[in-house]
Amino acid sequence: MNFMGIEAKQLPSGELAVTLLIRNGSDKHIHFEQIPLEVRDHAGDMVARGLFPCHLEVKAHTSKPWTFLFPPELLHKAEPDWTSWKVTIPSSPAQSERQETQSSET
Repeated sequence: MNFMGIEAKQLPSGELAVTLLIRNGSDKHIHFEQIPLEVRDHAGDMVARGLFPCHLEVKAHTSKPWTFLFPPELLHKAEPDWTSWKVTIPSSPAQSERQETQSSET
């Protein structure tokens, strides 16, 4: 299972919308109840970090697009360098901020 970044953009509301393709190459379905995410810009600086509650299933050998919305209070860098960027799962969910954020299916 891996995440591939498709789009990251700042919304007029101040939120950061990050659209990912969640890919499951395994033989088993994967179920998520929450997903901790960290967004880093070209310089490697943390742009946003949050814990997303969701009820999401990615079936075996499929992919699913999903958009995660980081509210302004979860943003850590005012002017990120979007030349390139990546999304990772922090090494421990405890490292993620425990604030609930919104996610929406694309």
